[in-house]
Amino acid sequence: AVVDYMALNVLIFVLSLQWQALPSGGGQRGGTTFLSCPSGPKCLAPLFGALHPSMLHKTPVRVVYYGDSLINGGVFTASLRRLLQERFGGSGTGWFPPAVHPMNITTPGIELVSSGWKVFSIVGPHSPGYRYGLGGILASIHGEGGVTSCRLRRPVRNAVLTIGFIRRKYGGRFHVNLPGRRELTVSTRGRGWEPALYRLRISGLLRGFRISSSSGGFVTLTGFSIEAGMPGIQVDAAGFIGARASHLSSRALEEWGRALALWRPSLVVFHVGSNDTLHDIDKARLDEFVRTIRSLPCLHRSCACLVVGVAERRERNGEGGTRISALTLGQQRFYRSAVWVGGCVFFDTFRAMGGENSAISWYRKYPKRLYGDLIHFTPLGGLDIAKRLTLELFAQLMAFRRFESRRIFSPKRFFLQRRGFLHASLTPFGH
Repeated sequence: AVVDYMALNVLIFVLSLQWQALPSGGGQRGGTTFLSCPSGPKCLAPLFGALHPSMLHKTPVRVVYYGDSLINGGVFTASLRRLLQERFGGSGTGWFPPAVHPMNITTPGIELVSSGWKVFSIVGPHSPGYRYGLGGILASIHGEGGVTSCRLRRPVRNAVLTIGFIRRKYGGRFHVNLPGRRELTVSTRGRGWEPALYRLRISGLLRGFRISSSSGGFVTLTGFSIEAGMPGIQVDAAGFIGARASHLSSRALEEWGRALALWRPSLVVFHVGSNDTLHDIDKARLDEFVRTIRSLPCLHRSCACLVVGVAERRERNGEGGTRISALTLGQQRFYRSAVWVGGCVFFDTFRAMGGENSAISWYRKYPKRLYGDLIHFTPLGGLDIAKRLTLELFAQLMAFRRFESRRIFSPKRFFLQRRGFLHASLTPFGH
């Protein structure tokens, strides 16, 4: 028994060598962390389990990031994607909308042109009867005339092109045109409003594509994604200018859950709040937001949930100066309460920036980290916040590894396994 236990200790040491060294300390500042969760690192167990080397080479790890104008142009999400892919691999642009819309956030590296579609989103124009798929936007048309062309500023080699659409009873067809390749036709006919995905593996370089509707029925697209056909992590930005938490709560939650189940993210992030008013953070809105979080079918099973808090907001104090606004303090209470009741993880952007007066200090830095509205981050400011969040995640990952190692390779567990009470498992992440 002593020899077997020593062998298990050797095994855990060998397994730990599969991991490269991670930055130590995370976002620690004087023993304080900016990530909080009721159950510690276990809140992010689905993400950390998917990032284990034994799982990472089997399927891509996806992070779906819902936000507002704070993530427009990839100010924050592009930096987060690069930092995570430097550690875990992967490449590509992530998810982007099916057609041009005034409220869309822009995706770096993508030039999108569309015509002929009727475009609807959860921000507006909005219809409660529509199903908006993964990203909260759809482009629909009956018959031919709808065209979307996409050009990549940096070609992707051996890419996987994913097209999101809605299957309908009177669905039609759309054509996929790739430069130098034959045209493909996809049918959208099905029962009801069911989200669907069409994946196409492309050998060689992908420089762009063209989608066009065909006659014979309705064609409803919900978005596209371009990923490299290699193991790694992908961050999918799905947001709108002017979006609020109430817009997410107004969606058809069952259909949204089915779209997420098809996409299989390991982490769902909510980063909204820059457009909130005091009316948006009352008790009724809190209950709606908690219900939205709890409706995620993958929560605590195959995906974790992260809520990114808002930065400081300033208001006039009547003496020619400014002070921290009551809205900022209300938002802190609102999103912390939603996280603890809904079972998510909370990243405190307000404290990560330095707390009170941080908006002014970040604006006065050179180069500036905030624009003159003291709300939106510059690219350098977005990079700073992305670095702090990434370091926090790395620190929690190390804590989760230590927790799982003690749980699986503990003497008590070994004793029970020897007597047949527990099934022996040598994988320290439960896979």
